Parts: sequence; C-alpha cells; structure tokens
Amino acid sequence: MRQLLLRSPATSWMFPKLRVCGNVVFVGLLEPNIVPGLDKALLELFVIFSVVIGIGLMVTISSIVGVIRAIRRRRRGGRSVSAVALAAFANAIAAAWLIYWVAYDIHDRSNPINGLFAINLAIWLLPLSWLIASIRANRARHSELVSQ
Repeated sequence: MRQLLLRSPATSWMFPKLRVCGNVVFVGLLEPNIVPGLDKALLELFVIFSVVIGIGLMVTISSIVGVIRAIRRRRRGGRSVSAVALAAFANAIAAAWLIYWVAYDIHDRSNPINGLFAINLAIWLLPLSWLIASIRANRARHSELVSQ
C-alpha cells in the first residue's frame, strides 16, 4: 500500500523535494555555526562558576575541620590566635555572600527571605560556628578542661 502511495503520479512530486530538503537539513547540521565571542564568554562563565564553587567548598570544608579542631583544642587547653583569624576571615566571606544576595533581592524588589536565603544562611552558619568554637577554645580555663 505504501509503495502505491509513493509511486502514484499524484504524490510523486512531493518526495524528490522532501529528499532534497532532508539533505540540506542534514548538511546544515554538520556545518559548524560560529558565534563570535561565544567561546570567550563560555570560558569566563566557567571560570566564574569554578571560583564561586571553589570558595564555597573551601569555606564549608574548612569550617567543619575548624570546628572539630577547636573542640579538640578546647579539651587540650591549647590556644590558637590564627584559628580565630581564619574563622573570622571565613565568616567575612560567607557574610559578604549572604549580604550580596539579600541586597540583590532588595534591589530586584523581591522578598529577600526565600529558599536562596535559607541556603546562604546555612552556609554562613558553618563559619560562624567555627568562629564561636575557636573563640571558646581560646577562652577555656584550666578548671573547665575535660582531660586533666
């Protein structure tokens, strides 16, 4: 039945044009489309996202490690001013990120308290807990020490 439709004189004029149209489309898919500046823009986006994700991972991992080390230092009775300085620096990075997105939402005239705010607040609480733990470890008295 299909062969009859393809070979009928009434429909034979459709199929050669369709075949040529298909070849043109196929050849068009093989030719590269060049957009000027696209490769540079994609590279810049990749670098920006890599830096943001890298800093976020660095702050998160260092905060978790810093809290664990501060708890151990408090039990030992050790002091570390550099731990407080690193915690304050990580806290400043996370707070700047949080303030940036809140200011962006306010500038965009949208409600700043949303899901993104909750995620950024959780990211900010990690370095804040590190800062609090490192300050508490530096202020520990020998009478408070667990292991004596």
